[in-house]
Formats: sequence, C-alpha cells, structure tokens
Amino acid sequence: MRVVVEGIAYKINDGQAEVKGVADMSAINVDEYFIIPETVNDCPVVGIGDEAFSHSPIKYIKLPSTVTYIGVKAFSHSEIREILFAGDLPDIPVIEIYKRAFEDCDYLQKFFPWQPVALAEEALYGCISLDTLHNPICAVYLDSQAFSGCWKVKYIIMTSCGLLRNHCLTMSDICEIIFLDDCQSKFFNIGKSCLNILSILSTSLHTETVTASPSSPSAIQSPFFFICSIAITV
Repeated sequence: MRVVVEGIAYKINDGQAEVKGVADMSAINVDEYFIIPETVNDCPVVGIGDEAFSHSPIKYIKLPSTVTYIGVKAFSHSEIREILFAGDLPDIPVIEIYKRAFEDCDYLQKFFPWQPVALAEEALYGCISLDTLHNPICAVYLDSQAFSGCWKVKYIIMTSCGLLRNHCLTMSDICEIIFLDDCQSKFFNIGKSCLNILSILSTSLHTETVTASPSSPSAIQSPFFFICSIAITV
C-alpha cells in the first residue's frame, strides 16, 4: 500500500513502512530539517528505499531511530548536507548502508547515526565534504571502497569485532582506525569537541597497522558520549 504524508511517499508492507521518495516537492522546505516520522499508519518506518532521494534538492533530514537501512543509491547525486538520527538509543545494533547510498553527495558534511553502521561497497562514494574530525563514524563492517573519494575523512572508529574487507580504504585518505571495546574502563565526553576522543585514542597508536583483540561490539550510549576501552597491539 502506498501512502503520502507531508509530501513523502511510503510503501507499507507486512506492518512496516519504507520511504519511497518525494511525492509532492511543494510540501517540503528544502532549507529546513525534514523529519521522517517513526510511524506511518501505525507502522514503523524501517528504511529508506532504493533511490528514494536520488537527485533530491532536500538538504537536511532527520531520521527516526526505527530506521535499520538506507537503500541502494538512496541519496545519490542529491543535495543532502546533513543526516541526523532522532530519538533514544534503539535496540537495533547496526544500521545498514547499501551500495552507493550516498554516491556523489558532494555537499554531505554531517552523517551521525546513533548506532554503528555497516557500509556496503562504495556506500559513501564521492562524499568529498564529509569530515569525520567533527563527525566520527563508528562501523562494524566496511566493504570495498566504502570511503572512496572521501578525501576529508581521516579517522574511522571500528568496533573491535568489526570486519574490514579488501580495498575498503582504497581511494581515501584515512590514516587511522580506532578500535573500541564494550568494557567500561574509560569514559570520554566529546560533546564540546569530537576531536577530543580522536586525540585521546590516537595517542596509543604508533604504527599504521592496528590489530584489536576479539570482543563484542562497542556500546554507544548517545551521540555525545562513548563508553569504551581500547584493546590494541602494535
């Protein structure tokens, strides 16, 4: 069933809603945050469909914590600048970002999920404005060329049981990978400056190759606090 709410079309199937795209652009102010609701017709909004916002002029979107995936080329070639996730920490442990979901999103600067992400092949391909110094991304999975063309991305955070596929950092300038553990041995407040956590964690890094001991995924308590310990051998 297709439903249109505030200019956005949704597909409802088996009690779940997926964003399909813009149905009425006149109902949307592209210069303000557009908020995707948690539910449509009492069905949770669980994902952004393939090419839903491809070539869209929408600049700012806030997604609900019910979203578990962002589809293939969902925002490709769009003018998206910021994507934020609303609500409390969800029970969903990972959000999946499908192939070329943000292909050539030249203006994307802020992408801050509440939970770790699994980045498919070329998921952030060509996001030349994305900068993780002030917007750290925590990942559990990186596929081939996940950050290809993201020249401003210098650091990424990985859960200590995360998986890095071959060539996952090809065509990028990433120079450090920081592995996190879910133990509560350290507490970092990065509300004032996200650079703080990167500086503190990177002080233990002395080589370009970092191997973490096996553990369970990191616990991200909120977009401003990380509770973690470091398991690094150099």
